[in-house]
Amino acid sequence: MTQQQRQQRLERLTDFARQEEDKAARRMTEARARLDEQQQRLNLLEEYQREYAARLSFNPGGSAGVFALQNYRAFMARIEEAVRQQRQVVERLAREHAQLALAWNEQRTRTRGLQKVEEKLSASIAQGVARKDQRLQDEFALRLKFQSTTSR
Repeated sequence: MTQQQRQQRLERLTDFARQEEDKAARRMTEARARLDEQQQRLNLLEEYQREYAARLSFNPGGSAGVFALQNYRAFMARIEEAVRQQRQVVERLAREHAQLALAWNEQRTRTRGLQKVEEKLSASIAQGVARKDQRLQDEFALRLKFQSTTSR
């Protein structure tokens, strides 16, 4: 396999790695957006929970007060459960985002490595071409010099 063929193969690999890096970046960005959205929902639920708890005060006198207190406690339990579930969603999405960020970083490292190898190979090819050109020029100069000395 010639160096040009190696270079073409390496260019294809690097292009593929770049595409995979772009896909990984998109997946990471989408995961971040989902995480941010769910974090906002959690913040709203927690704020609602605080406001609702602060707003209500009970006078436990009579059966109506007992019934209202039971309703209040049941409703607060449902809010607490919703907050707990939303926290789990946020935690799961945070883990997912972290995994995708790690995958993107690993793919980016692979892409950078391939790019460096590609650059070194290109430089090596260019250096080889320059040496070949120099040899041809030297050979041509020697021929000219030899022809000029033999024609005298």
